[in-house]
Amino acid sequence: MESSYREVLSGVTSVQLSADEIAVVLSATLTLLRRHNIDGALCLHCGKDDPRALTVTELDDMGFITEV
Repeated sequence: MESSYREVLSGVTSVQLSADEIAVVLSATLTLLRRHNIDGALCLHCGKDDPRALTVTELDDMGFITEV
């Protein structure tokens, strides 16, 4: 997930995040995904809990993840 986030983030030229800020965004996104799933896994459909299995596909103008 982190590599795809950094790749999509590089296309957003108006956003410059530090490594610490990137870690916070990723951690918050993973927490939200787990909270919205009854069994606490990241993926509702497959039941996987591996963040490397997720791909970030869309960001907003501030660099927040809007689609995984």
